[in-house]
Amino acid sequence: MALIKRNNTKKEDIVNNIFNNIGISFIYSLKITDDLINILVSNLFLHKSLKIKNFGKFVLIFKKERTGRDPISKKIYQISGRNIISFHASEYLKKKINNVKKNIKLFNISEVAQMFGLINKKNNKPSTHTLRFWETKFKQLKPKILTGSRRYYTEKDIDTIKMIVFLLKEQGLTINGAKKILENNPKQLDDFKTSSIKASYYINKIKSKSKKILIKIKKLNG
Repeated sequence: MALIKRNNTKKEDIVNNIFNNIGISFIYSLKITDDLINILVSNLFLHKSLKIKNFGKFVLIFKKERTGRDPISKKIYQISGRNIISFHASEYLKKKINNVKKNIKLFNISEVAQMFGLINKKNNKPSTHTLRFWETKFKQLKPKILTGSRRYYTEKDIDTIKMIVFLLKEQGLTINGAKKILENNPKQLDDFKTSSIKASYYINKIKSKSKKILIKIKKLNG
């Protein structure tokens, strides 16, 4: 039987989410996440339950020592008493999750490759390895990996790829150069293009004026 690969959210994902969407430093994003986890754990341990409005309820349950049996070897052994955490999602959260699932549009890796003209010239098939390579270089690009290790990209991922293509193909930046710009949390591609054009205009204007000033200085010095 094939195992289903779980695409679990890790603490690192939460930290990166805060860092990328709010714009505060990575260190401060990490501190916020750690502080929040510590507050939740300490309150749960102290009160045995923790209810968060519109999210759900965590309950700390103590399971007594019991006798267990290995399903393969049939060997009997004692399972020591331990604390476990039970979570009950609120009705609001359940409805929210179901609505999100209905509204999110996902694109498979071949569709995305065709969308950006990433085609293998030899066999005329989508060049998916380029997207997989970018995943290893740009932490902002995180497709959902579902059953059978199939990759699916959200509209936010598509926006990230648009920015990567623009920086690498149109601006001619290196991977490291593009990474630095993406780490500074740029706005939408259209806004970024506009600001880049304005910056180029003023840079060229300054260069032109500087050259004229230098020519005048040389004439004065004879």
